[in-house]
Amino acid sequence: MPRLASSPGRAAFAPEQENQRKESPQQQEEQPVLTRSVPATKRRASSLSDLFQRRNDTPSSAKSAMVSAFHTVSSRTTQRLAKLRSSSDNFLKRTREKTPTGPWKLMSRGSKPGRLSSATFRWNLDTKLQHANATFAFHGEDAGAHSSYFHIVADGVSSPFGRQSLASRDAAPVSSAVIAQEVVRCVQITLEEMTDENRQPLDQTTFESAIVDAVKTARINCFQHRKSRLATTLSVSYFNRWTGRLLTFSLGDSKCLVVRRGVVVYETLAVLREFNVPTVVNLREQIVHKDYVVQSFLLHEGDVCLTFSDGLGDNLYKNDLTAALAAPELWDSAGNDADSGLQSVCDELVTMSKVQEKAKPHAKAPVGEADRLLFPFATAAALEYRARALETAQIGAAEAQDASGVDHLAVSLELMRRHEGKETLDRHLLLRKPSRKRHYSLHQLKLMAEMQTKKPDDITLFMTRFVGN
Repeated sequence: MPRLASSPGRAAFAPEQENQRKESPQQQEEQPVLTRSVPATKRRASSLSDLFQRRNDTPSSAKSAMVSAFHTVSSRTTQRLAKLRSSSDNFLKRTREKTPTGPWKLMSRGSKPGRLSSATFRWNLDTKLQHANATFAFHGEDAGAHSSYFHIVADGVSSPFGRQSLASRDAAPVSSAVIAQEVVRCVQITLEEMTDENRQPLDQTTFESAIVDAVKTARINCFQHRKSRLATTLSVSYFNRWTGRLLTFSLGDSKCLVVRRGVVVYETLAVLREFNVPTVVNLREQIVHKDYVVQSFLLHEGDVCLTFSDGLGDNLYKNDLTAALAAPELWDSAGNDADSGLQSVCDELVTMSKVQEKAKPHAKAPVGEADRLLFPFATAAALEYRARALETAQIGAAEAQDASGVDHLAVSLELMRRHEGKETLDRHLLLRKPSRKRHYSLHQLKLMAEMQTKKPDDITLFMTRFVGN
């Protein structure tokens, strides 16, 4: 047996210790060896036992504790995975008992206007839904993507500060299309991965978290433009294949509608700071929970889902939308012609929303033509103009007049009467703080309310009709 004193890095034993080790070999193996002295800065011992190392009968107590901890975690993980698989198997079993063709289902009723059918519409993996899309570029700042189970629309906020904010640095104008396209790309990747890899019913909380994480990723990817004023709204419509429900994520004033039997049965909330000032995704502030709204809606057979930017909603009244969707070619077509029928309606809606020739100022409209010169954006502006005029009269002067001498109370009342009976897509949520400075003056609201032309803007429209094969 080699001498311990000859081993490098170890201190030589005293003679008494050497004799003891020769007399009791078993004790020699069990007795620990002190390899270094106690530092001078070592804490004061609370007892004599603290000055000596305790015998360790186990090979490694720390290792055993670690193995035990890992075993406990592994056991808990195995139990949770087994419970999760059992829950998933039970869900699939219950679904297959009702739907032999697969787990995709869509609770629904009749497929065309008229009397509703009591038969439940089954949406399975082989079901071919009808899709259509159309766009119109004015500023070129819209972006979008669609598939058989989602619509994504991002409306880049048009602003000279956004398009020219970096021109002084690199002589290249920057458009809000940069952030709009990146947000759409990140959300699309997230939805595809979430749908392809997930095997469980998707809940609303998971959907919300996935979209928010995708938006954060897009902001990081656009970090090089952080000094600009790029911004975009976002509207996401997701068709949940496990539950047959529509999940929507709305940030800003882009919208999603569901039309059933010629009636708008679902409309997302537009989230606004104030009139025509939507919440946006930008590169200066993180989005927070109050900036967006997540909603859910149960789909039926024959429902038509539309997701679009405000370029369409600001230029079409609600009855214009429902009238176009009641077109005979949409409901009477069958087979491959069904997609062409939906596409023709989609193209018609975008054409109706495009900017037309500007009306001559102060020109008196012919009899019967007055309604043709009224548009939803002007109607919404008239409502805001009237509310602001009344507010100004209550908290300010006796008469709501500005430096130009315009009687805003009288003018706003006249404009309200002109737009009476017009129904707009006006479901919205206002986030304006009382201390926030107004974005538009009364004079600007008056000019917008008097508009007799459509609002010039980009248009993006996606449509899906929920019908069987």
